[in-house]
Amino acid sequence: MASGLIYPWLFDPTMTRVWIAAGVLGIVLLGTVAPVAAGTVSGSQQEAESTATALARTDASPITITQRLRLTPDRPGEIGVTVAVTIPDRVEGVELRLPDGVSVTGTDGFEQVASDRYEWTGDGAEPTITYDLPANRTTTGEGPEPGSGTYLYADTGPWAIVSPPGPGIGYQWRGEDVSVDRRLTVPGEGVAGERMAYLGPARTYNRTAHGQTFEVIVPKEASMTPAPERVLDTFATASDRLRVGDRDEQVFTIAAPSEVDWGVRGLQTGDSDMWVAADQPLAEADTTWLHEYVHSRQRLNTTTSTQWLYEGSATYYAAKLALEGDLVDFQEFHRTVDRGTANRYEDDVLADPPTWSYRGEYDKGGLVAGELDRQIRLETNRTSRFDAVFQTLNARDAQFDHQQFVDIVAGASSQSVAQLADRYVTTTDRPSMWEQAEHDAAFGAAPAQFTSQLPPDSESYRVESRFRNVSVETLPTLVVGESIHIPVNVTNVGGTAGTYDTPVTIDGAAIARVNGELAPGESAIVTVPYTFDAPGSYRLRVGDVSTTVTVSEPATPTVEAIAVNRTIVEGAGDVSVVATVRGNDSIPAAGTITMTRNGSVHAEERVRLTPGESQSIETTINLPQPGVYELAVGEKSVAVTVREPATPTPTPTRTDTPTTERTSAVTTTTTSLFETGTTPPGDESAPTTTAGPGFSAMLALVAILLAIGGLKRR
Repeated sequence: MASGLIYPWLFDPTMTRVWIAAGVLGIVLLGTVAPVAAGTVSGSQQEAESTATALARTDASPITITQRLRLTPDRPGEIGVTVAVTIPDRVEGVELRLPDGVSVTGTDGFEQVASDRYEWTGDGAEPTITYDLPANRTTTGEGPEPGSGTYLYADTGPWAIVSPPGPGIGYQWRGEDVSVDRRLTVPGEGVAGERMAYLGPARTYNRTAHGQTFEVIVPKEASMTPAPERVLDTFATASDRLRVGDRDEQVFTIAAPSEVDWGVRGLQTGDSDMWVAADQPLAEADTTWLHEYVHSRQRLNTTTSTQWLYEGSATYYAAKLALEGDLVDFQEFHRTVDRGTANRYEDDVLADPPTWSYRGEYDKGGLVAGELDRQIRLETNRTSRFDAVFQTLNARDAQFDHQQFVDIVAGASSQSVAQLADRYVTTTDRPSMWEQAEHDAAFGAAPAQFTSQLPPDSESYRVESRFRNVSVETLPTLVVGESIHIPVNVTNVGGTAGTYDTPVTIDGAAIARVNGELAPGESAIVTVPYTFDAPGSYRLRVGDVSTTVTVSEPATPTVEAIAVNRTIVEGAGDVSVVATVRGNDSIPAAGTITMTRNGSVHAEERVRLTPGESQSIETTINLPQPGVYELAVGEKSVAVTVREPATPTPTPTRTDTPTTERTSAVTTTTTSLFETGTTPPGDESAPTTTAGPGFSAMLALVAILLAIGGLKRR
């Protein structure tokens, strides 16, 4: 039996990660740090949990840990949490370590084994622990956007903004590795993101653009300075202009009510969860709304010497996006980036965090990031920019140090620009802030920059198969063997001509590359065909844009109704049978429809149907003898009766014929009637008939009466 133990220990930044080979005990110790007032909670408890999950994500049936959050209005400062654990069959033991400071109020399927540890008793597949959790978290207020107070998260009683730490988990299992899936829910009033939640009445505003869905949660108690729709517009524009990869599908933002003394103006945690004080303006070069959005686009695995990039790049890009989004003019942009030249930063070395003054990595870091962007543009005649450096760093799984950062700058531009990067990061030297004319020279005509659409507005996907040949704007569920023709629209949104080479991938594997050269504002549409030969869920991606393609086996058609042209046949004859066959409403259907006569196969027909299609199939079945026949198509059937052929009734005459001759004539008629109901040997589909004793008795009676009548006449 393979076994493993995963414990994301709480609030200990010294822990390291260890994974021991299968067959022995695996231990993962994952540390977290308390959130800083930098606007980003990095290295959080939740990130530790995500890492633990990533180590074991090989099984389709994970352990699921769901935290259900609720308000406790009579106890401000804490919330109620119920942790429900869904346990797959092959997991044999589970132990939870609860966060610090909780008060357990109930268990179902868990028993306490230590002060903060609870073990699954083996009863039930979804045991639970319920506890009260301290919700308030504070800071010193030293950050990029300091507030007047100290709170990072707060519970006021009627409402709360929280980022609850999850429990650590240890477990043992059989067979393949078991992963851990964590979820956050609010069963009552409120909304949950991936790592952050608002508890209380609120209204949600949504917008989808450039592969991202933005949610802005406006609590009932909040009064926003910018309109929620304008914030969504700004996010959508920034999503398009910031082409540095790492576009999360969901961006969750809470507009925090101003009644709390917040220690910062905004905070981002997890992949793309954040809150921003509702009274923060939008039309500023250092707007918190864009600063936190840029954080959501960072996937930087830094070392000590490159840590400055978190806040330096967020400060610069927030100001640049505000300028490009017409939120501010160049003078406002200049004032914000120029803060990095202040005398208080004269001893700051970005590669050496202990030398940083308050806000040094934000202001000097923002100035250096901006100057490197400007120099890269000038050096490459606007064919490259700092975005390329940012995107390369985002795509790295391994950590990168200062020298690797410098090498990436060199790859995006030249050695001379890389030397500037090394100088500004490893010494106290700082660049000067550039002026309007210098800005125009570098940024006036943006470098070649390419965007992709799936599909473009003017085109549709083409689905081709033996079932259908259709053009669709939204991909339907496909079936095995169907092909799609993917129209990829590449547009040069930059200011100069350039070449593009964009891979088209499915589940990370390239199926084609689209390439060419485009002038500024020019677009090209390239169609890429692909055939799916197995069912499943596939991720289709072009650049930063992706969509999911679902493929299944064809559905089985069903017979909805059966009809015949007659249900009574005199003697024998043919019957026309018409069946209505229907497919599935959402996917194509295929199968063989069988037509039977009294259970014996009469004919079979192969049908193929497009989604929602009905089709009529028709056959003619011969019914050779009297009786009752069951005609069936699929599960539907109908009875058809074949009657005896009509036989003329003989009319007796008064003659002197001897009685024996009259009796002989009657006997002949009786025999003929009996023979009409016989069944030929070996015909299983022949009708079911019944002998007619009533007929024989009646004929005998007629013969006797005729004989008596003759005697009387004599």
